[in-house]
Amino acid sequence: MKKTRIISMFLVFILALTVMFPLFASAEDPTIVDSGYCGGEGDGTNLTWSLDSEGVLTISGSGAMFEKSCISEGNYSPWFSKRNRIKKVIFEPGVTHVGNGFFQCEKLETIEIPETVESMSNYVFPYCFSLKEVTIPKSLTYIRDNPFIFCKKLTKITVDEDNPVYLSKGNCVIEKESGKLTFGCTGSVIPDDGTVKSIAYTAFDGAGFSQITIPSSLTTVDGFSCSDLESVIIQDGVTEIASHAFYQCRSLKSVTIPESLTTIGDSAFLLTAVETVDYGGTREQWDQIVVGTNNEQLLNADIRFLGCSHIPGEPKEDPDSRIPLTCTDDGTVDIVTECTLCGKELSRETVLLPATNHKNAVTVPQVEATYDAHGFTEGVFCNDCNTWLSGHEIIHNTLGERTIVREATEDKPGEVIITCTVCGERGLYEYQYQHKPEEPSDDNPTIGERIRKAVRGVIDWFLRLIAWLGGGKK
Repeated sequence: MKKTRIISMFLVFILALTVMFPLFASAEDPTIVDSGYCGGEGDGTNLTWSLDSEGVLTISGSGAMFEKSCISEGNYSPWFSKRNRIKKVIFEPGVTHVGNGFFQCEKLETIEIPETVESMSNYVFPYCFSLKEVTIPKSLTYIRDNPFIFCKKLTKITVDEDNPVYLSKGNCVIEKESGKLTFGCTGSVIPDDGTVKSIAYTAFDGAGFSQITIPSSLTTVDGFSCSDLESVIIQDGVTEIASHAFYQCRSLKSVTIPESLTTIGDSAFLLTAVETVDYGGTREQWDQIVVGTNNEQLLNADIRFLGCSHIPGEPKEDPDSRIPLTCTDDGTVDIVTECTLCGKELSRETVLLPATNHKNAVTVPQVEATYDAHGFTEGVFCNDCNTWLSGHEIIHNTLGERTIVREATEDKPGEVIITCTVCGERGLYEYQYQHKPEEPSDDNPTIGERIRKAVRGVIDWFLRLIAWLGGGKK
């Protein structure tokens, strides 16, 4: 009986798991949040798309995908409003052409392209800032321009080695027959083995690199539209920089140009920030280069002629290098020698400027306080650094209100608080006991009293004499 009960309980447990498992499974499976058609053939129903809750956009069906301008209002792809949900795009087998409908999918990280895809439009995945890696299958034999402009984190591009049209080197996609570099990425290094013969104008549109080297296998620099590009090194062998080659490379500051260059096209450096040019030849050779219009930014830069024979000029100070000396700290300045022919800096020496140690200090005598102004004690003042080195303490005047704190005695000085009439500060001062003069007495008259008494006696006698003389006449 007990065994029967145990078996029954076990069967109930198994049944419960059987019922609940689909619920758990369905909770974990992604759900479709939107879907529709995206075909480019007939009525467009040859391909469908679906976007699931995990951000996976899947293109299914057979044939070519539609073309959308991506940036034209009213011509957006049907998933445009949900583009920031897309993390992965899967083209299922059967899709033959990838159209440009993935504008600004900023969270897109992964693309899966099957071996049924034969062609791809230009600007298919522009501004997909999270995309890091792309693999081109052997079936994909036509790519129109650069499908991955402004994908700044894209650092790795791989082409199937069995692809009959394209190969990948240095994270660049190159046409095998023509040697044209079709497109690259932030991680690109242009091969210098002769594989690359030319560069497509949009090959590096929006790439995130800051420095690039143009190998000697190229004869012409066709175009770089890279807002982050700061430095370009063009190797010897290149003869031409084409028109608009570096147009709008607004961060470009440094350019190395070889002696082999003969032509610079119109607006090649328009809207750049070129500050320095290292030229492999002499000034005379530079003057022979044919330079097109709108290249003032290049021509006004600091051009250093690396092929010059160099005649040193007179050493001179570089004012921008000067660190001023003070009375207490040493200063420095760079002494520079430049070539009189090309202006190249040939040498630079940093010279110490010893501190003056207050050599122009003077002693200023004490100034007494007045009713309207403070006085100052004697002090030492440096005219070089405008600093009092010693003394020059404030002297408050003692002409203001006085308050006796303690009366002075013969044995001990007194204390008095005196208010300065200039600043109102109250100071405590000592004062000494003052002896009062003794009062004169009749028994011991002072000399002055004796004189005054004698004078009064003479005056009285004189008055009596006058009176007597007057009485005699009567």
